[in-house]
Amino acid sequence: FGCQVLAKAPDWRVHCFNPKDKIEWIGDISQFGGMVMTNPFAVPEAIADSKLKAVASGHLKGLSYIKYISPTSALNAVYGTTDIHSSPQVALVISRLYAMPNSNHVPLYRSVDKGQPRALKKMDDMQISMDASDDMRGGLCVQLRTESWKKTPFNNADFEVPHGYKRVKDLVQVTYSSGKKEDLTEIFTEVGFKTNKRPSKSP
Repeated sequence: FGCQVLAKAPDWRVHCFNPKDKIEWIGDISQFGGMVMTNPFAVPEAIADSKLKAVASGHLKGLSYIKYISPTSALNAVYGTTDIHSSPQVALVISRLYAMPNSNHVPLYRSVDKGQPRALKKMDDMQISMDASDDMRGGLCVQLRTESWKKTPFNNADFEVPHGYKRVKDLVQVTYSSGKKEDLTEIFTEVGFKTNKRPSKSP
């Protein structure tokens, strides 16, 4: 997408910015999420962490981790490293970025049991369903896997927020390139989309 994500103390507001287009989105952690970055129809969702259960420990790429599973399936796993010490907000931002449960550790690995594959609902011609971007895969899906890492000295310049960028209202305006946004505008203008929600009645 060409965008960058930054969050730091003391306010921990999330900055998502696109250096090429010189635009940025700024919001609370609760307003941020990976799905919101990629899906124009998505809304930020709460991240669950209270039901994760620690079941094992090990090493991945030289980092120690604790393996957590969800109560729904042992295949729904999160590996949180104990070797990277950070504020709780760091793990929360990463968890929201990957739409995964928060283990309160920096995650190294995430797998999900998707069950049986699903099929998109059949829609009328020239219409786009609100769930058109849903993940329809089945079986075990690995959503995050750490391939490499590097320890570097702290440099405050790496965490400088951009200056002079145009601030936009919607996160997806930053993550989509200018060309992609033009494609979306054309789709909605020429084709339109349909929701399953009924319009509310006026009093």
